[in-house]
Amino acid sequence: MSPLPTLAAAFLGAGIATGATAAFASDLDCAVPSASRSVDASLAKALRGAERHPGLDGDIRAAIGRMAAAGMAKGEIVDRLVEAYCPLVKSDPVLTFDQKQEAVRSFASAVTDTVFAPADAPESILLSVAIPPALSEQIQVAAAKRGLTRSEWVRDALTARLARP
Repeated sequence: MSPLPTLAAAFLGAGIATGATAAFASDLDCAVPSASRSVDASLAKALRGAERHPGLDGDIRAAIGRMAAAGMAKGEIVDRLVEAYCPLVKSDPVLTFDQKQEAVRSFASAVTDTVFAPADAPESILLSVAIPPALSEQIQVAAAKRGLTRSEWVRDALTARLARP
């Protein structure tokens, strides 16, 4: 079983990751937080700051740390953050539907990667880029030939390309 949490998986499975919009053509379909999963004031403040910038700032990382220290399961942390973030994006009148989908998808991906990162992993900036399936397959084959993960291969390819003028 993949460690991808249930809510993030629901967003991805709903077509947000693939760009499919037919299922939610009118607006985002955000989960309604239950009373037991209410958002505390510090988390709400951190998420409001992330509305327009879906990266993870120090306030959100601190919230992740507090939830982990309180014994919350990793999947529950991701679910709670995405569940709280989605309505903020949904209510933004400036964003188009596609921009809202991308913001939630990017946030869910960044939160998942942060929460499930090994404790001793160096901090990194994660890029989320949509690529065609054929290119994805080429990356997979190239990475396997070198005994690398897809992420390692892409990082090495970008580093090598940027080293050339």
